[in-house]
Amino acid sequence: MRHTSPGVTEVVTERVTAPGNDSEDWFAYFEERAAIREFEGGFDRAEAERLALEETIAAIGPRPGTIH
Repeated sequence: MRHTSPGVTEVVTERVTAPGNDSEDWFAYFEERAAIREFEGGFDRAEAERLALEETIAAIGPRPGTIH
């Protein structure tokens, strides 16, 4: 079950995908997605991180400074 406030996802995505973001921004987005999946979604931490990684790469691309 997914719970989001209207417009929140769009605002966060716009902020993270804005030009000039660095690996700290990427990691903050990833950590936020993992925490949401863990605490609101009921996934264990490893699964939450796996899903968050997939979601983060799909939303904003691979972590800056890495080759994928």
